[in-house]
Amino acid sequence: MRRKRNEMKKSCAHRRTTKFEQFSTEIFFEIFEYLKGNHIFKSFFDLNQRFNELVCNAPNVHLDCLRSKTKLYHRFLQVFHSQHIISMSLSYENVNLLQRLHHKNQLKALSLSTVSLRAFEDQISEILSSYRHQLISLTIHFADMHYSDTGSRAAQSFGYLLTELSLLKHLVLEHPYGIDSITYMPSMIINRSIINLTITLHDDRRLIPLLYRFEQLKTLIIHHSSILRKMALYDNLLLYRSQLHEKTSIDYPVKIQHIKIYDNEMLFEKLERLFQIIISPNLLTLSLFTSRRSFQVDLMGYKQVQSSNNKKQWYSLLKRYLLSTMKQFHIEYENVERTLFLGNLQQVKNDFIKHTEFSSTRKVSCSYEQNEKRFSFDVFLSTQDILPISITK
Repeated sequence: MRRKRNEMKKSCAHRRTTKFEQFSTEIFFEIFEYLKGNHIFKSFFDLNQRFNELVCNAPNVHLDCLRSKTKLYHRFLQVFHSQHIISMSLSYENVNLLQRLHHKNQLKALSLSTVSLRAFEDQISEILSSYRHQLISLTIHFADMHYSDTGSRAAQSFGYLLTELSLLKHLVLEHPYGIDSITYMPSMIINRSIINLTITLHDDRRLIPLLYRFEQLKTLIIHHSSILRKMALYDNLLLYRSQLHEKTSIDYPVKIQHIKIYDNEMLFEKLERLFQIIISPNLLTLSLFTSRRSFQVDLMGYKQVQSSNNKKQWYSLLKRYLLSTMKQFHIEYENVERTLFLGNLQQVKNDFIKHTEFSSTRKVSCSYEQNEKRFSFDVFLSTQDILPISITK
């Protein structure tokens, strides 16, 4: 027994004096899993021969080439085995770096920024052709929305993303003005793989002819654009759009389970129109983040000068659209008058429960962030039915 104790003490002493560089290869590779390839390179490369070998053989490398100096791009591809790079973020001007990847590369996720719409029209299929049977995630941040002629070429490129990338699960398409103008596609373009879609839109009505195209979509994230790009509608453009035979009403089953919406304007008519489009018996969670509202509109109705009819209108809207099948509804918005104090929260909550009649089936909570002047409101199913759903932004 004494001998075993001594051996244990020696073992513990040995462990306490183990140096960082003596950790096993497996431990370092686990550490690398939490770091970008850039950070791995800058932190570990050129320390000694062993670390150089570890870096060169690091698996599952995520390269962010957006903020690094140009000369480092090529250095990264010299150090890391290209078949170990599984994701890349880069500006369109450096898209030629993709050509340097090994033909047996394992690239699964790609993020392209500052992509002009002309480049999207002319080159996106060529850029992605080598990865169309392996990409799982694709992000495109557009630099402009200036498409050529009628927009048919933009539609072809959009259609390529939806029909030719056979394993694509996550798609992000964003521009500050919204991508509304490139959503005009022939009706037969249907996607059967994407489950998570993030887009920037100005007009919610573009969702109607867009959503039916995604047969497996489970999560929708919308960033609202408050900027409308004015565009002259030429005869050839009007003719092209009239020939698409787009859907103009939701006459198909919406299968989306989770929706997050950012920067939505809190006007009654707009919110009701949005609810009519997105809410279905399949929807489990709905989150409205950092919503804007006017001085005249208050969803929760705490403002004393607001008429009782206006309050009832808002309560009726929520009561009508928050279906019993939904697990969680979350909304947060700026308190532009900055008159809501912590003492009012309980009254706000009581009024909401009273007018929506959710007290028996729902758990209601509200909070106020004093520093940011932001009000948030949550409606859950009763506590025993709450699912572990995250509303993280």
